[in-house]
Amino acid sequence: MERCRIGAFVTNLGKFNEGEIVGEWISFPIKQEAFQEVLNKIGINENYEEWFFSDFDSNISGIYHALGEYVNINEVNYLAERLQELDSYDYEKFYALVEEEADLPQSGLPGLINLTFNMDRYDLNTSVFDEEELGRYIIQESGEYARWKFEDLWDYIDYEAFGRDRCINEIGTFTERGYVVDNQEHWYEEYDGTLESIPEKYRLTKEKDSVVDAERDSVQKSKLKVLVVEPDKE
Repeated sequence: MERCRIGAFVTNLGKFNEGEIVGEWISFPIKQEAFQEVLNKIGINENYEEWFFSDFDSNISGIYHALGEYVNINEVNYLAERLQELDSYDYEKFYALVEEEADLPQSGLPGLINLTFNMDRYDLNTSVFDEEELGRYIIQESGEYARWKFEDLWDYIDYEAFGRDRCINEIGTFTERGYVVDNQEHWYEEYDGTLESIPEKYRLTKEKDSVVDAERDSVQKSKLKVLVVEPDKE
């Protein structure tokens, strides 16, 4: 299957405020030198120092929904690099969980990054896609039950009900890639949300992204107070 695609449109903020869109699409992961070349190309210099992401692209909806104007570029690059390092089976599990937007122990980009370090917590059965198939697989193929004891009864078993109960009990999820089970092992938090916990070779900025953080803080501090007034009253 196609590997994860993450892209962003880097836009010159100063030019944007002047009514002109000057930007460039980049694909993650990207090296620091290549990213700096893009900034130079869109005119980020001593006159126009600020930039922002005005658009995103990803072939995994769960990743796309985690991206936004104020996203941290170092986190995005780290996630993209981590996804390239997963083997094909773990990548299938990651895709299944994130595309389905499964309930993970941690949310946002930090959660997606740490998911790549916790793939052993999940098991994927690529041949099961609904409750009936799950019930049939467990009874006929999994080896949990001796075939010679139950083979004569196979036509009388309610596989859907059996599969439904098993799915509930083992916290399973049906996805377009197959059936995923959360085995409830310890969630390992390799990335703690700080720049220092991102390996230096994956970082695109030396400090936390100043434009991103400044804009994010501005949004968080700007609260709109709403007064609800009854009809016909001042």
